Order: sequence, then C-alpha cells, then structure tokens
Amino acid sequence: YTIKITGKNRDDVQAALARSGVSTMVYYEKPLHKLPVYAGMGVTVPASEAVAEQVLSLPIWPKIDRETQERVVEALTEAMK
Repeated sequence: YTIKITGKNRDDVQAALARSGVSTMVYYEKPLHKLPVYAGMGVTVPASEAVAEQVLSLPIWPKIDRETQERVVEALTEAMK
C-alpha cells in the first residue's frame, strides 16, 4: 500500500521501519521522465520529482492479518515521531 511521507525524510522513515522489522519498498525511485530512455528530452515535472522522493510502499497482501496490520501502523506511527 503506497503512502506519501510528509514532514519527514522518506528514507529515514523507511530505515526506522526496517529496524522495527517492517519491510517496505520504493517502487519508483525516479520519475519516468528521469529514466535513461527519456534522457535529453529536457522535460521537467516538478510534482512528479517531489512525489518520487516521498512515496513509500507498506506491506499489503490478500488476507493480511489484523495483528500484522497493527504492527505496521504502530511502527509507522513511531517512525513519524
């Protein structure tokens, strides 16, 4: 489940979650227009560039149990302090 981290550094939050045993992913570290295939096009998309530094995907899967959900929420709450 992808969330947007505001008010904190996304990478710091990700590291804190990892220390708490919660695995996360950053699926798009670069916005599409920054990928090598588009190099040289001279495109700037400030909103995409900003969001690429803020989004973080939390664990989610079919039938995730309530205990795991609560553990993720607690770890995220701590990481955001």
